[in-house]
Amino acid sequence: MQPFIQKFLIISGLVFWTLIVAENASGAFLPPHQFYGTVNFANGKAAPDGTLVEAKIDGKVVATCPIKDGKYGYNPFLCFIVDDSENSYQGKEIHFYINGIDTAKTEVFENGGFKKLDFSLPNVEAGVIERNENETIASTTIVIVPKTPTEIKMGESLVVSFKSSTSTHAVVEKIEKLGKDFFTGAAAIISGKKLLNGYDIKMSAENKIEIKVTMKYDDTGIDEDSVAPYKFDGTSWVAIQPFTLDKSANTVTFNISSANTPYVVFGSPVSTSGRATGGGATGGGSRGGGAAVSDRTPPSISEINVKANRTTAEISWKTNEPSISWILYGTTTNYGKEIKTTAYTTSHSITLTELIPGTTYHFQIKSKDSAGNIGTSEDKTFTTLKPRIIGDINDDGKVDKYDFALMMSDWGKTGLNIPSDLNQDGKVDKYDFSLLMANWTK
Repeated sequence: MQPFIQKFLIISGLVFWTLIVAENASGAFLPPHQFYGTVNFANGKAAPDGTLVEAKIDGKVVATCPIKDGKYGYNPFLCFIVDDSENSYQGKEIHFYINGIDTAKTEVFENGGFKKLDFSLPNVEAGVIERNENETIASTTIVIVPKTPTEIKMGESLVVSFKSSTSTHAVVEKIEKLGKDFFTGAAAIISGKKLLNGYDIKMSAENKIEIKVTMKYDDTGIDEDSVAPYKFDGTSWVAIQPFTLDKSANTVTFNISSANTPYVVFGSPVSTSGRATGGGATGGGSRGGGAAVSDRTPPSISEINVKANRTTAEISWKTNEPSISWILYGTTTNYGKEIKTTAYTTSHSITLTELIPGTTYHFQIKSKDSAGNIGTSEDKTFTTLKPRIIGDINDDGKVDKYDFALMMSDWGKTGLNIPSDLNQDGKVDKYDFSLLMANWTK
C-alpha cells in the first residue's frame, strides 16, 4: 500500500472513531440507548432495503436507522439514541415510526439501554403488490424507498409504479377498473374512439413521489398509431404527453405527478379501407373532408442531439414544418419501444427514461405533418453512462481522497439529495463514512 494511502486510512479511522465518541459525548460520557430488530409488513413480508426506522422524543427526531435485509440496528448500521447536551432524555418516551408511519410502539429512554425491538405493520405493503384486474384497492398504505420502486400490479391490465428520492410512504385511496356506467355525460368516450382500458387512480402522499402508469390494451381492429392515454379533468378528457407505446407488448406507459382522477387508453378503430375511422393523438390533422391533398412532402428531420445519462437520455431535433413526432428505441435495430408527442411544433425534445446504465441504444425518429406525410431519420445510437460507484461523490470513476474531502465538507448536513449521503437516510454521518471506506479506490 502506498505510504500516503496507508497514512490516510489510519487518519480516517481515527476520525471515524472520534466522531462516534463525539456523537455520544455530553460533558461526562453517557452511553447511548441501542435498539435492533426486524421490520415486517403485510403477509410477513420483510421491509425492503432503504426503509427507515425513525425514533422521536418530544416530537424531535433523535435517530434514523436504515433497514437492510429486513433488519435494523445491526453492524454496520447500528441504531443509537444519544442523550442531548443537558442529559434530559432519561425516562422519556421514545416513539417509533417506519418511513413516517406511526408504529404505535413506545419505549422509555435509558442511557446504556440495549433492546431488541421488532416491528410488524400488517396493514402496510411494499415491493410488488399483486391483485387481479377487477379487484379494488382501497385505503392501503404503501412504503416507498429510493432504490426499488413499489409496484401495484392489477393482473396484466395495469401496473402503477411509485418512486421517490427519499424513504417515504403514500396512501392509495382507490385503484379500480372503470365500468361502462362511468362513461356518460362529460365522461363519455370521445367520438370516433374506442375504450381500450381505464382505471380510477386516487392516492395521496406527504412527500413528492414519481408515479408511472402502464396500461395494457387489445389492438384487435385498432390503428395503433392512434392509441394514446387520457385523463379526466372533471369536465373533459385531456391527452397525456409524452407517453411510451410498446407495440410488441401492447402497453402504453406515461408518468404523472399526482393521481386523483380516472385514466384511460383510447384508440381509433380501423375501417374496412384500412384507415382509422377517428383522429388519433398521433394521427395528424384533418385532410379537408375528402378534398385533394396537395402536400405530399414529408417533413425533414435535422439537428439531432442526444444527452445521455445513466438511466435517461434527452433527444432533441428540429423539423422544417410543424409536426408531431415519435421515437422508436431499443438495444437493437428492432427497437421495440416508442415514445410519442402530440403537439405540432418544429422544435422537438423527448426524454427516454428507465434505461440500463452502460448500454448502447439504437433509435430512430419519425415526424408527421398535418397532411399525414411521415419523415424518418436514419438509425442512430447513444450509450448510457456506466453505473456509479458508491462513494464516488465527485463522479470521476474512483473513490479517493477527493471524495473524502467532499464528505467532510458535507459532514453533519441533513436533508434530501445530499451527494455525500451514501445510504440515503437524510444525513451525512459515520455510516456514510463506513461506505466510503468499504469502496475505497474501486
